[in-house]
Amino acid sequence: MPTNANNAPGAPELPAPERRLALLVSGLRHNFQEICAERLKEVGLSQGLVYFVLYVGAHEGCTQTEMNNALRVDVGYSTRSVSKLVEAGVIERAPNPADGRSNLLHLTQKGKEVSAFVEELVTEWDEEALSCLDPAEKSQLVDLLGRVVFSMGAQREYGN
Repeated sequence: MPTNANNAPGAPELPAPERRLALLVSGLRHNFQEICAERLKEVGLSQGLVYFVLYVGAHEGCTQTEMNNALRVDVGYSTRSVSKLVEAGVIERAPNPADGRSNLLHLTQKGKEVSAFVEELVTEWDEEALSCLDPAEKSQLVDLLGRVVFSMGAQREYGN
């Protein structure tokens, strides 16, 4: 039996194929990418760099390896992305005094401004996307999706 998408009056009922998590998440991602493509032009970034800016902003002085592990991205993609952000003056690399083979990542002043812009963009998108939910539902949805993401990552990492 089809279910009302958000239990809101007038919301469409979703037939079984559209109730698949993969399709719903893909739809959200597509919407987020469209918003990013439009708004990130203001700061000269692409959507793929958002996660790196947010991570470094929240973890000043992290190593690239720490960031790669947290974001679950491969070294090549991360290296290319960080290089783009360095060239754009958003991130700077500093030698790691504890390990001469690695660098510590920091936001530049421009990077702090870009990070604030990106934080605002993500917050606005979250608020719009979750506007049909009450605060308890918002919290529950984010918690449940976090568990799914963690579970999927753990399964990939440990071969389960």
